Amino acid sequence: MRCNYIAMHKVTIPLIITGSSRKESNTQAFIDLIFNDERYTHASLTDHTILPYRYDGNYGNDDFDKLTQLILDHDVILFATPVYWYSMSGIMKNFFDRFTDWVTINKETGRKMKGKTFLLFATGGDPYLPEGFEVPFQRTAHYFDATYAGSLFISESDKDVDGYLARAKLFTDKVRELCLQGNINKM
Repeated sequence: MRCNYIAMHKVTIPLIITGSSRKESNTQAFIDLIFNDERYTHASLTDHTILPYRYDGNYGNDDFDKLTQLILDHDVILFATPVYWYSMSGIMKNFFDRFTDWVTINKETGRKMKGKTFLLFATGGDPYLPEGFEVPFQRTAHYFDATYAGSLFISESDKDVDGYLARAKLFTDKVRELCLQGNINKM
């Protein structure tokens, strides 16, 4: 169940950031299917203008700071992307490239990533996630002293619906537990 993000404070539901080229993508359809009974905040990168990284830090008026605030307000962040040419989508890569701002011109923001939990949800046509696909997500989490808590990959060619729904259930249970842990740590 998607939630509109209104409050500017820490929330204990996950933030799902989708990086598909299409708004009604297969990745989004799978998210809707497997998170149908879960509350989460959703941000689709196709709804936002994120300019490519610039060494001079001059971006004019894009939405990166708005999305950064969403990340700061959540403890559990799930990056959802289709597999494009054996890696994350271009729109997601562009977003990740902008994380450089958090270690150059906005270092305080980078320090605030410490303790967050990152997860990956990916979809693709091949039967398996490509070798090395998770590395940018793992290393980004490590760099910011966040936790990389794993991934779920669903192949669009997988005909074992019960099998991937069972894996999806375990994954959503894990996400829910991570959010609850975040709640306990705040007490």
